[in-house]
Amino acid sequence: MDDAISAAVAAAAIPDSYIRSLFVDGNGLNYNASTGVFSTDDAYIRSLFVDGNGLNYNASTGEFSTDDAYIRSLVGAGRGIAYNALTGTVAVAAPQTGNRHQTSTATIGNEAATGITLAAAPKGLIILAVNGKIESIGDGVKTQRAYFSADGGTTAKMLSSLAAGDTLYWNGTVAGYDLDANDTVDIYYI
Repeated sequence: MDDAISAAVAAAAIPDSYIRSLFVDGNGLNYNASTGVFSTDDAYIRSLFVDGNGLNYNASTGEFSTDDAYIRSLVGAGRGIAYNALTGTVAVAAPQTGNRHQTSTATIGNEAATGITLAAAPKGLIILAVNGKIESIGDGVKTQRAYFSADGGTTAKMLSSLAAGDTLYWNGTVAGYDLDANDTVDIYYI
């Protein structure tokens, strides 16, 4: 601690046990009452970044490195994205086609069916563009500008479980505008 803080702590007679309770026991820092010095809790830092969380922490050097196997599990096999561990680069495959240049039925307000259904089950990422502008899609929620449903709009589907025939629903109130026959809707499968 710097001298001003140390003096304030001493003057206030704050017990060391209270200071330790703030920083030790799973909070990432250790406090040495005799020296007034804080140090990182390496075990806690490792618990945040290792064991499947995408980063490795080297306590002896204090450096972080990527967990290449974890990154490959997120972006590899069948998701349209390839990760090169040697170079640390990510490549995106060319998008599939199937729902390009679609026209919506007129929508009013939220939870409005567009009449647009998925031509195929996406194998990876899906991007929605209305008149060339990328719009948000709810992932199991109906609070974004759009969402997909297989039950007449009652339940928003998780993006990971989309299937051919799922219908696109538009939330005009959320988006700030409704759709009509003059709007072009593109769904990109990546």
